[in-house]
Amino acid sequence: MRDDPLRLQRVDGGLRIKIDNQGLTVDNQWLSTGAMKTIQPEHRDTFDELKRVRLEALEHARVARDLSGRRAELVEELTGLGYAQADIARELGVSRQAIQKMSSAR
Repeated sequence: MRDDPLRLQRVDGGLRIKIDNQGLTVDNQWLSTGAMKTIQPEHRDTFDELKRVRLEALEHARVARDLSGRRAELVEELTGLGYAQADIARELGVSRQAIQKMSSAR
């Protein structure tokens, strides 16, 4: 199982996102607010929820990317077994062009 490079940590009453970019940069690895407007306590929960939703969306994008690659492998395997893209498309209920696009996702 991979180590997730994005993590949430509670700091100063709110959540901050820790970024681990595998050593690409050596300075500040915490996103900072810089000269931002001070977050009002009554808005903290909304900001925290936004951070959680953002991390979840990033994870879903990673999973979709992985699945897209696996789908391309499966299409390649089936075409290697002699099935035409049209055969695969008919089985999935999509166009041949959709299968062609799937197979190029690698």
